[in-house]
Amino acid sequence: MKFLSLSKRIHNSSFGYLPVKIVEGIVGLLTLRVYTGLFSTDIFGEYQLINPYINIVHLLLIGWIANASIRYIGQYVNSDQEERENFFSTYFIIWSLLIILASLVMVISAFLLPGVFGQMHLSLMLAILMVLVGYSFNQNILSLLLFVDKRGLNIILLLTASMGKLLLTILIYKMVGDTVLAILLSHGIIDITTGLVAMRALDIRHKVRLQSVSTEILTTFLRYGFPLIGLTLTMSLLNFSDRYVITYYFDKSYVGIYGANYALPAAIFTMIMIGMNRSYYPNLIKAYNEQDEEKVTRLLKNGTKNYILIALPAAVGLFVIAKPLATLFLDYKYVGGSHVIGIIAFGMFFLGLTEYVNKGWELKGSTVNILRNCFIAALFNMVLNILFVGKYGYIFAAYTTLFAYIIYFMLSYVFRNKAIPFYIERKAILKIVLSAFMMGIVVKGVIVWMGYSNMSTIIGIISGGLIYFILLYILGELENIKEFLKGG
Repeated sequence: MKFLSLSKRIHNSSFGYLPVKIVEGIVGLLTLRVYTGLFSTDIFGEYQLINPYINIVHLLLIGWIANASIRYIGQYVNSDQEERENFFSTYFIIWSLLIILASLVMVISAFLLPGVFGQMHLSLMLAILMVLVGYSFNQNILSLLLFVDKRGLNIILLLTASMGKLLLTILIYKMVGDTVLAILLSHGIIDITTGLVAMRALDIRHKVRLQSVSTEILTTFLRYGFPLIGLTLTMSLLNFSDRYVITYYFDKSYVGIYGANYALPAAIFTMIMIGMNRSYYPNLIKAYNEQDEEKVTRLLKNGTKNYILIALPAAVGLFVIAKPLATLFLDYKYVGGSHVIGIIAFGMFFLGLTEYVNKGWELKGSTVNILRNCFIAALFNMVLNILFVGKYGYIFAAYTTLFAYIIYFMLSYVFRNKAIPFYIERKAILKIVLSAFMMGIVVKGVIVWMGYSNMSTIIGIISGGLIYFILLYILGELENIKEFLKGG
């Protein structure tokens, strides 16, 4: 019974979804290793330009309704049948119309921006549209499964999609060769397939009726989600502008090298951020909707501390083992850009921490303050990239990303919503920082002592991890771990 009780607490805490994202992240790292081995730096660079552009178009035109639906589904999913039909009808019909609009934008963009998409042909255009639709399925429909007690199916589909994309890309590569088409086709096919399975599980076909579209629900979606368009634009500039500046000054092969090394810490931190966020965020929204202020404060406090507990040593570790990690997970053609890994890792740490600071505004449904802070950071990032990347090379793009994320965090903390307290326990954080720093020294020491190799890297990581948790235990920081699990 104690084991079942503990399992339930872990499941409902900010650690609950993390194991799933760890598995997905490992598959992502394996995928990166295969892709950099199969594709030339030029082709991988082309993918690093096309895929972010698809993400940007989706975020600008569709992302707002996805965010709004996740924010408000809890208010409708447990209501009467008519309310549920109104919610799903409004959401799905508007989402479908936005997909059509986004597809038209992609077609026009493909011909207006040859520097991004290269020489356009019908099969490439179809593959790009498939990725757009599939990505939207992944970001919208699959996420809703978490809020209708179908977390198990969400996990199965996510892991199936990760493995499926890798295997199908290899198969298509053998058929068409070294072309970005192999990646785009496989991603589009797999995401659309898993999205259709999710739609069937949600039983959307029986819940969607044109006459059930609610102007009241649409107004709620617009009020919450529409201001996010500006936020998503600035976040896109913050996250992706460096690639386009690099290709302007250099060529796609440099984008490929930079993007591959950027992808390593991004993959690891994505699994940490999303894994922990998806575990506790539904509980946070539920507590806020129930006006349980004490629980909201506790969830946010413990969620933040748990994030730092996992993410800070991850950033330190990535900084220390950047080159060995690149050698392990990237083809030799890409290892020259390994300095990017450690720099971006610390940037991603601050980006993830900022998400917790911003929860106060997200819960209130006010995104203007988040938009302002993000815009300032994005503008800073873009200006420095334009001024200095051409002179100092693509490595400077990594530094500007780090500086921009730090600025974003500082602005968000200073101008946070003080009505919803955001706590960082200084004593606890100092213990975590000290333990992570010592962990980094041990990892580096083991690798230098044994000599650079995959084996020394693995032993160094294991040794450093043990030192980290032993120090936390000695310093008394792990004594309240059960309380963390109870509180999320």
